[in-house]
Amino acid sequence: MDTLRIRTSYAHADIDFEVVYGFLSTSYWCEGIRRDVLLRAVERSLVVSALLQNEDGSESQIGFLRIVSDGATFAYMCDVFVLEPYRGKGVFQRMNAAADAHPEITSTRRWMLATLDAHGVYAKLGYTPLASPARWMERMSDRSLWHSAGASSRLPGCSQDC
Repeated sequence: MDTLRIRTSYAHADIDFEVVYGFLSTSYWCEGIRRDVLLRAVERSLVVSALLQNEDGSESQIGFLRIVSDGATFAYMCDVFVLEPYRGKGVFQRMNAAADAHPEITSTRRWMLATLDAHGVYAKLGYTPLASPARWMERMSDRSLWHSAGASSRLPGCSQDC
């Protein structure tokens, strides 16, 4: 098996936004998100990109995650993906290690994320279900503020517009 040559990067300049938007705008958790909304979210977040180093010296975006944080005690990891051909090859583990080592959030005491189907992946990295889920609440904004017209608005297993 060939070993992937992957570089992780915190630099916004290294993001191939076409790849990121192409994946996220069709994902179950971001389906239909407007381009301008995602661009603003990415610009205002800490990011980790997984970049495949190609034989010709170029790089290709194969994974991405963003982190919303106060820079001191709390971090929310979201918009995580690895492109299909590279899944199961340690790419996410590399991105997660880079996220943990990010110099702007080394004192973070609580990391959070939400997932529909990757609990096992995250559990291997120390994530657990909420200890006190009754303490947590959410509020969803009107989807017209962020959603493209005509796209589906229901997440699998979600009984409301998500």
